[in-house]
Amino acid sequence: MRVGSESDGSVYLISDPALRFPVRSVARDHAERWIAEVTTELGQAFDLFTQPPLRLVLLQDEELSEILFVCPHVLADGLAVAYLVRDFLAFLGNPAAEEVAMPLAPPMSTLIPDFPGKRMVIWRAKLKAGLFKLLLRHGSKTDEAKTEAAHCVAPPYHLCPWVLTAEQTAALAARSRAADTTVHAALCVAFLRAFGECCGDGWKRTLQSPVNLRDRLRRPVGESFGLFVNLVEFSVNCAPERDFWEVAREIKQAFTRRSADKHIFNSLIETNVAMPALRAVITPKIVAQSFMTVKHDLSISNLGRLDFPVRYGALELDALFGPILGDDPEDRVLGVVTIGGVMHLSLSFTDSKMSPAQAEQLKESAMDWLAQAANG
Repeated sequence: MRVGSESDGSVYLISDPALRFPVRSVARDHAERWIAEVTTELGQAFDLFTQPPLRLVLLQDEELSEILFVCPHVLADGLAVAYLVRDFLAFLGNPAAEEVAMPLAPPMSTLIPDFPGKRMVIWRAKLKAGLFKLLLRHGSKTDEAKTEAAHCVAPPYHLCPWVLTAEQTAALAARSRAADTTVHAALCVAFLRAFGECCGDGWKRTLQSPVNLRDRLRRPVGESFGLFVNLVEFSVNCAPERDFWEVAREIKQAFTRRSADKHIFNSLIETNVAMPALRAVITPKIVAQSFMTVKHDLSISNLGRLDFPVRYGALELDALFGPILGDDPEDRVLGVVTIGGVMHLSLSFTDSKMSPAQAEQLKESAMDWLAQAANG
């Protein structure tokens, strides 16, 4: 598939059987070579009008190989790519197996479910879009303003991956259940407190996390390839003198409130209403100012515990890292996925927000907080 466009600027996905997925082979000359290839790929844009929304990088030797799956986040969420990885490995393990194609999911605008106040949200979104459009038409729209954000060059990306042992993963899950909260909330507390120790005056005490919407839409989309998430952001008093698990319970409650239908679908409705109305007057600079202003310490994208097999024919899945995001050079993203009873974590960031030494310090501090809480 690739992106097609209409004369009015609207875009859509179309099937193109002539497309081939780019595969780049790289010599696996040392164990961390894949990290360098990931950070290189994060800086490479997609031409979605001529290319499919996927490219692969293969690092191979006789005993252990890595495969990087690179997709544009505007078209795919972390779970979509995880399902893609699983199905790809299943095909490698048994190429003769019957292939089952996933159906093409309809546009998100047709999938938003009904909830109390939905009509009022749509009415307000139309009103806001109309007022904003009027302001933009009478404002300054110089060529420089239109192109400033589009031509900025992102600073280099860095990646810090690590894993918990199976014993550490199980202990964290058990302690979180006993404290009536979640592993995700525990990770939030640990990393927020680590930011307090490592960043000092720059500590916002605020987190951002995506919410999986796949089972909450008007029509469930299952494992379809697509973007079926929205973001929630919340602040919390995580002062080190407070009880770790009390803070984790507060985060769980805040996450639940912010994830309610009226909140989580509100911004999706505003986007679906506003973008068609503003297409003719909006500029790259406005988009950058509206959507790329980071007000949180960290984004935590946790895919949870995936029940994927670890054996695929003669192949064995040794590790799975992701999602590793490079959409916003101002953001710091912690990707978390648990598979085979082992939690895999990866911290991605750029030079503009953190140095590799600071990232290592942040990781060590967060893991200390987590270990103390899980074993306390």
